[in-house]
Amino acid sequence: MTAASAGVGAEAQVRELVEGWVEAIRVGNIDARLAGYVPEVLSFDVVDPFQRRGSSAIRERLEAWLAWYDGPVGYEIHDLSVTAADAVAFCHSLNHISGTLRQGGEVDMWVRTTVCFRRIEGQWIVTHDTPRRLSTWKPARRRSTSNPRNDPRLCARSDR
Repeated sequence: MTAASAGVGAEAQVRELVEGWVEAIRVGNIDARLAGYVPEVLSFDVVDPFQRRGSSAIRERLEAWLAWYDGPVGYEIHDLSVTAADAVAFCHSLNHISGTLRQGGEVDMWVRTTVCFRRIEGQWIVTHDTPRRLSTWKPARRRSTSNPRNDPRLCARSDR
């Protein structure tokens, strides 16, 4: 097997692992979602505490996160890109999360995720992951400057 063909096989294995997480989240199967996580994994999150170390900390976070929802969580992976070699791999994607919260309201957000893997004893294991919530930018409503008190250049003046 050449290095190029080993990379293609490794890429397919990583892709299969990541794509398996989608259904695990949708049905609330935390064990399946944590498949392939090393016990000492380092994870960053979109909510405080922003850094978690260890699969048990990630498990607690997932349990709390899934408990927020009333029913299944909508979860889709878009634009999954995987780069893999013999012993290390990483991937990044845009993930769409949606659902109804128990306390009312809807979630409809996008997260960019990067995951780093090591191949240990023939298995791809997650050693680091970093999701980052993407904001939807909306231009601010422009204030009228017909009144000097609304002119942003003058707002800092103490005599206004």
